[in-house]
Amino acid sequence: LEKARQQDAYWREYNQEFGAQPTTLRQAHAQDLSSVIPSDSMTVVLCSFGLHPLPASARENVVTEMARVAESNGGLVVVTDWVQWGDRPGLRPDTEDGSDRKRSYYRNTLDISNVLGDQQELQNDPYYQEYLGTDLTSLFERHGLIPHEKYISATTKTLSFIKP
Repeated sequence: LEKARQQDAYWREYNQEFGAQPTTLRQAHAQDLSSVIPSDSMTVVLCSFGLHPLPASARENVVTEMARVAESNGGLVVVTDWVQWGDRPGLRPDTEDGSDRKRSYYRNTLDISNVLGDQQELQNDPYYQEYLGTDLTSLFERHGLIPHEKYISATTKTLSFIKP
């Protein structure tokens, strides 16, 4: 957190030399931002790898707060996290051996089954398997946000939404 504050201070000073509008970096507990961030006050709200480790109810609370603090009439909400089932053609849960935990990627595509569902560092994450099937677009839409852009990398994706 201290490193982020130092970087923020550096960029504020750097941007002043060019007359750029100052930015505000605020960090808080994502499920309840009300003590530090007023409603409709943030031009951009960013969540980086913060959804997959949460149970569904906490994930819902985080999205509620992100939608609440984003500015009306064009506030941008950006989420980056692991890719999920269905993000690419052929990427879906398969049960080759009849178990729910066995996941595979169809033939002729990059095999990332070791990332989705079986990645060593995520095996102990109790909510990761459930996250893989969560429809994030619908979740954000339920909170009044409009889907904007989607970028997919090898194992990560970034979604953006606009607050009308």
